[in-house]
Amino acid sequence: MQLQFPTLQQYAQAFTKVEIWRDAVDQICRRHGIDASHVRAGLAGTHPTFVIDGDRPCVLKFFETRIFDGARSFRVERAIYSRFAASLPLPLPRNCWPKASSRTPTTGPT
Repeated sequence: MQLQFPTLQQYAQAFTKVEIWRDAVDQICRRHGIDASHVRAGLAGTHPTFVIDGDRPCVLKFFETRIFDGARSFRVERAIYSRFAASLPLPLPRNCWPKASSRTPTTGPT
């Protein structure tokens, strides 16, 4: 599944709507054994972000690559989380980021 938004306006209208991203969220959560029965949009920013509430709460973020530089944003976030994961008393991503040589993430799973 690959979601596509040809214009910034279409993207802006869709990126925080759970119902549009629901299939992609379900696929990813199923792949990782996460109950996705309670999903809500995160705070609006640049990239679609969803909060999965449940027995294993987490945040799922899609990096949009056609309108914004999602690949660069992904690399920056990965570097920041890698740097601070051991030193901050916050639940930050650990061992879930693709290696630098892995395929660049796209909007939605492919």
